[in-house]
Amino acid sequence: MKKINFILASLLIIAVFLAGCSSSTKPNAGSGAASDTSTAPTASKSPAPQKEVTLRYAVWGAQPTYQKVVDAFMKENPNIKVELQVTPWANFWDKLFTELAGGTGPDVFWGHPTRLPSLMEKDVLMDITDKIKKDNIDMSKYSDAITKMYMKDGKNYAIPQQWSTIGIIYNEDLLKKAGFSEYPKDLAWNPKDGGTFVQFLQKLTLDKNGKHPNEAGFDPKNIVQYGYNYIDKDQIDPGQFIGYAAANGGAVLDADGKLAYNDKLLETYQFLYDLTYKYYVAPSYTTIHTGGSEAKFVGQQIAVWNDGNWMMTPLKQKAGFNWKITSIPAGPQGKVATMLGLSDVINAKTKYPEEAWKLIKFITSKTGQDIIGGTGAYFPGNSDSYNAFLDFYKSQGIDATPFAENAKLPSVNAPVTKNYNDWLQIWTKYTSLMLSGEMDPKTTLDKIKAEGDPVAIK
Repeated sequence: MKKINFILASLLIIAVFLAGCSSSTKPNAGSGAASDTSTAPTASKSPAPQKEVTLRYAVWGAQPTYQKVVDAFMKENPNIKVELQVTPWANFWDKLFTELAGGTGPDVFWGHPTRLPSLMEKDVLMDITDKIKKDNIDMSKYSDAITKMYMKDGKNYAIPQQWSTIGIIYNEDLLKKAGFSEYPKDLAWNPKDGGTFVQFLQKLTLDKNGKHPNEAGFDPKNIVQYGYNYIDKDQIDPGQFIGYAAANGGAVLDADGKLAYNDKLLETYQFLYDLTYKYYVAPSYTTIHTGGSEAKFVGQQIAVWNDGNWMMTPLKQKAGFNWKITSIPAGPQGKVATMLGLSDVINAKTKYPEEAWKLIKFITSKTGQDIIGGTGAYFPGNSDSYNAFLDFYKSQGIDATPFAENAKLPSVNAPVTKNYNDWLQIWTKYTSLMLSGEMDPKTTLDKIKAEGDPVAIK
């Protein structure tokens, strides 16, 4: 009996103990607290490592600058390696079109307005319209004119990355020797008598005896110093002609991509021809092609050079004299600036579209654009970075604002036609003959029209 009572007592004690434990774990009535349903923590999974990819980025110049941009991008995106591939302009397009046709083209490459019709015709560019909208890219920071160059049927294929323009670069020392304390303001040219611009250039042109073209006894076969040159480096390009044509009320190509052959274009060609063979203020194409524009300007054989902002860094390094920049002369229709816009485009067949888009976004962001502008290579496409470009040259004692002011002038862009490469060969062939004195302007344009138009639009 005692044993049974002991067992019952023990059971009662256990029951009371369990009841107490149970009540202590219940939530307080009306507190709204939930019962404890937590489980033991488990080790969190580490995020999957990002896939490492390699992008090929093809350009034709400014390698040190763009290597800095690429290095900065890779630092922010360690899983993306970018191989910068630099090919000279003379070979860039043949190589690119061959690679694109063979399916081995670069992931990202520099586009150029003159080649866009061919690229778009071949459907090799990626449409980035939706990406621009999704990432809220503020396109108001970029040139509307350049943006439209890279559009087709309302679709965007690029964000303006940089722009260049053409102005007057002059040898200040040679002007002072000729009696000019400063570069004359309000100079203008016309196709009838050359205008005040040609009069000025004649005072800067000398033969071996120190005579000027407008003086008796001047020897045009022995010119030692030319007043002017409008050819870039050692080659001619329609981009060097479009500003003159527009300032005379004409154009090089019409809206259909054919030669815009009319009296205004003929007058323009005649004026450029006369600079060499009537006024004797500019060297022939043969002279420039064999010696090089840059070498002759640096060698003080040319006093005034009509060229682009891309020449400032080379001249800073090579010219042993004082030189400055000023605005272009006015034509019959006033001043018309030549604006050349360049943008990065994505290969439509890239295996890494998102990574390629990241690269383009970085290059056109303020970070990337400050690098481009801060090295003085080109005017940044992003207006937030304009001062980086101007400040770079200001720190070196060069006032680059005349180039920047071109953006405020009426402007003309590079001529565009469907089969530009083939058309360019014909244009170059006959224009070179004209500027070498082997063909007159009218015959030159007749030849370009007859042979170039069918090629341009085929």
